[in-house]
Amino acid sequence: MKNIIFLFLACAGGLALAQTNAPQAPTHQLTEISSDSADFDLNIHRAIYLGHVFVVDPPRVTMQCEWLRVDLPGAGGHLTNVVAATNVVIDLVDEKSGLTNHVTSDRAVYYYSQHGTVTNETVTFTGHVNSPPKVEYPDYTITSEPLVWDRAANGFHFNNEKIIFHQSTNSLGGTNASPLKLF
Repeated sequence: MKNIIFLFLACAGGLALAQTNAPQAPTHQLTEISSDSADFDLNIHRAIYLGHVFVVDPPRVTMQCEWLRVDLPGAGGHLTNVVAATNVVIDLVDEKSGLTNHVTSDRAVYYYSQHGTVTNETVTFTGHVNSPPKVEYPDYTITSEPLVWDRAANGFHFNNEKIIFHQSTNSLGGTNASPLKLF
């Protein structure tokens, strides 16, 4: 696999290197993308990655897919649109619990906009009838079409969801009681 590294801050014109004796401010960890091949269209500021695409966006997100399109921002701008397709697998580390949520889908679309003080930042996952997108938590799995991760609010929104609880026989304490206390 050919490793192609794309540093979002560098391409957005936001990266400057200088040596100084002053204490360094915390820096944003750079996003790394590797793939079998990539095409960059500098006229429309778009990158397309093909084959075995792997993205590391520290500290919370890793993603795998077969095709990725990134619309690059202008100098100093913020990414506004990213599309991942074919066998999309994303692992999200929950900031509060430290647990990893595992999301699978056919397609994922990242969208960012800011209007005044209101920020919208979402990832919409879609699939098809036989394989809707799903998010796997340690205790349960949710399928939904579509499944929307609201990054600004740090939560998921589900339509037509189906929840499957993972029950451990060890948690039953030798009884026939359900470990779920719904009522």
